[in-house]
Amino acid sequence: MFNRERDNGPHFVRRRNMRPFVSAAVALSIASTAGVGEYSANDPFLLPRLAQNFLQDACPVVPSEAARIVDFAFNRKGQVPSTDYGIFKQFAQNKAKELGLTLVEVEPYLDQLYQASTTREVLDLLNAFTSNFSFSVEVPSGMELKDVFLPYKAVDFDSLDFERLKSGTEIFMSTFNFVPVEIVRASEIRKVKIVDESPFANGMRTAGVYEALPDTMILPLHTFYNGKPHVIIHELGHGVDTSYCGMFVYERDPEYRHLNPDGFVYGSIMPGYDRYVVSKYSTTKMYEDKAEIYADILTPFSDYRSYTPVQLEKAKLLLARLEAAAPSTAEYLLAINVHNYKIVAEVSSSSCAPRTYPCKS
Repeated sequence: MFNRERDNGPHFVRRRNMRPFVSAAVALSIASTAGVGEYSANDPFLLPRLAQNFLQDACPVVPSEAARIVDFAFNRKGQVPSTDYGIFKQFAQNKAKELGLTLVEVEPYLDQLYQASTTREVLDLLNAFTSNFSFSVEVPSGMELKDVFLPYKAVDFDSLDFERLKSGTEIFMSTFNFVPVEIVRASEIRKVKIVDESPFANGMRTAGVYEALPDTMILPLHTFYNGKPHVIIHELGHGVDTSYCGMFVYERDPEYRHLNPDGFVYGSIMPGYDRYVVSKYSTTKMYEDKAEIYADILTPFSDYRSYTPVQLEKAKLLLARLEAAAPSTAEYLLAINVHNYKIVAEVSSSSCAPRTYPCKS
């Protein structure tokens, strides 16, 4: 159930892929047991969204216009004038404004953060920041964890390390420095819950979790303290993926699956896997593959920017989905990409045809 992700520990995303196995009546019964009635009291759109997701057969094919915009934007990439932070930030802000997108100014919140003197002040300030994106951050009590599937424990609020909380809050807010509000809202994530970092029975720890039904990102305290932007954006990617594809069809994505070569199977690591996915963790599940690429394309200074042709096609498809969900975001993300999506050549070999897997060199 848990898989260890490269440097940042394991991630786990839970979905309720019930559609092939249950009738609508049974699904609604299960949803009721899971507390959907309680959720819908706070979210009047939840039940209609569940019904729509349940009737959806597969992840929608990306609109041709969104794909065209991405192709056009790729031809205009390379506009970043400098990687100097100040110059780069001004460029990103100007580009977002030009495209009608919203970037939240982080610095005023950081200035207030440095002056904060209590744990409550830090959390209130963090929520003032995240309210711009339409989600909240909570340190829930035990009762408030009842909608979380995994057996996390509540954090003792009074035992929070103030300095580490401030440090983690600074990194958390800075993670969204160049992420448009429109993308975060498209993910439909409503809450981030900070939970006890105690390991589970098998000794494994999670670095982050995305729960689809309550639209919640769960961050263990150790992740929040240590500041892991990749984990945060990876889980955001799960939200974008679920919002676009639907919570019941997250693995039914023929358009994305077709980009993998014949014979490629998720759940196994075979020679040549890094020609088709951006990290070892991407090999575990298709939805983890997508989340890793979302984390990449939403991070201007990503280490994964040199792509093979297959990886590039995956990135272009997900950019087109972002464009469909939040117009103008693809052009913005391509404009601020400082590495210009370099393509690394495939190894030329008679046994390494582009649509063959595994590729033996």
